Amino acid sequence: TFSHASYDLEARERALKEEVVNEFFQGQRQTFLGDNGFIFGLPIYNFNYERWNRPLTGDEANLLWGVASTISETSVDQATFVLTGDLFEMPAGPVGLAVVAEWASQDYVITPDQRAQDEGNNGWWGRGATPVPKGERDRIALGLEFALPLTETVRATLAGRYDDYDDITGVDDSLTYNLGLEWRPLDNLLFRFTNATSFRAPDMQFIYGESSFFIAGGADEYLCRRDYPGIPFAQCPVPDLNFSGTSKSDPSLVEEEGTSSTIGFVWEPFQDLSLSVDYFRIELTNGVDNRGFGEILEIEADCRLGQTIGGNPVDINSAECQDALGRITRRPADNSEFSEAIESAVTGPINRAFQQVDGYDVTFQYRFDTRAGSFALASQYSHVLDSETLQFEGDQPFTRDDLQNFDFRSRIRSSLSWSKDKWSATLFQERLGSTPNWAETGRIGPWIYYNGYGQYDITDNIRISLTVANLLDTDPPKDPTFDTWPYFSIYNYSPIGREVFLQFDWQL
Repeated sequence: TFSHASYDLEARERALKEEVVNEFFQGQRQTFLGDNGFIFGLPIYNFNYERWNRPLTGDEANLLWGVASTISETSVDQATFVLTGDLFEMPAGPVGLAVVAEWASQDYVITPDQRAQDEGNNGWWGRGATPVPKGERDRIALGLEFALPLTETVRATLAGRYDDYDDITGVDDSLTYNLGLEWRPLDNLLFRFTNATSFRAPDMQFIYGESSFFIAGGADEYLCRRDYPGIPFAQCPVPDLNFSGTSKSDPSLVEEEGTSSTIGFVWEPFQDLSLSVDYFRIELTNGVDNRGFGEILEIEADCRLGQTIGGNPVDINSAECQDALGRITRRPADNSEFSEAIESAVTGPINRAFQQVDGYDVTFQYRFDTRAGSFALASQYSHVLDSETLQFEGDQPFTRDDLQNFDFRSRIRSSLSWSKDKWSATLFQERLGSTPNWAETGRIGPWIYYNGYGQYDITDNIRISLTVANLLDTDPPKDPTFDTWPYFSIYNYSPIGREVFLQFDWQL
């Protein structure tokens, strides 16, 4: 097979012209006898409060606004060759073979308009200047898989794969394997085991492109925690400031490598009823972690203060602290209002040293027919027994029960489906386990919500369906330590309540 996919997008949005806005509200920079137009390192202006405190006229608004556009172009070409068949006979059956060969080439380019690329004072106000990021990558791969019937009840699979990458990184090639064993002592009982290695090259957006510039702002976590301990960030008297940020790609990133093992069983006591239980263990080295602005500010504050917000000790000399401190530039300590304020920040990806997760999955499925229609009940329970994350070699590992670990430790998904003639419906439930509170001093409870789906086939080609997300309009658990709307972590939960979607499909 051969495939080609391309995606072209032009995005346009209104934005303020930087030099026009500055001139309209600030006017010319002021100078006084004996100075050069700066105080505390900041330029002096005679701000026009009359314009600032009244609505703009239509002509004034049209003068300030422009249209910022970005053109994105991506394409992927891929050729795949697959061969399957039997090699020879063994006493328990034929040995199966599968061969796959792949070639792929992908490229992308993102082109902002000229004003957005302007590195001077003629860009878009409050928006960073972004150079033209572009990149390309070629890949070839070869895979082999053997199916080996060892006995009447034991079956083995052995697979190997070779990948070779060609891009600007040091990622070259890799060999990975997958070993599987299945034992079926009874027709309705299967035991299974797998052991595999994995390989993943860094995503292209993390390795290509020049540094992109952005404007950030908000509460200064370090100064707030240092000077006003115990006061919520939303009430912190430290003035909020806007400052420049830089997001950098990193072509020196290396590939992620991993190993994984699973062991479990599938039991079907009778037709249409099944139960599976699997234990898993996954280990990853050099996984890519994109360090966001909020995460860096929190780590910097922990390192400078010597402890997390929850009171756990932090070593400022650790590799993680040195990385975070090197990404934040602060103004000098003086008597000005902006003493030690953040001046600039750098975000971007790193290779995480190590990550390990242990847990188990339980899946239950049952189907039955009645005069009222066919029903299907399914439920899946996932639970993390232990996890350990190490951002940098030699640092303190980050565990499952750490109060800075906001990953869910358990998740339950259940559904009840019904169908009869042209009608069908599904009720879906999800339970998300507990997480630490925002202050990292305790935990908040789980959240349970429901989704509903209904469908009617008007004809063989025409269908109408209704989906209701968050059917009961259930709010996530409130976090008393999260002091701004929506009063819970938006990184774990959505503030959107009930949503209703009506869809009409007509297949010609």
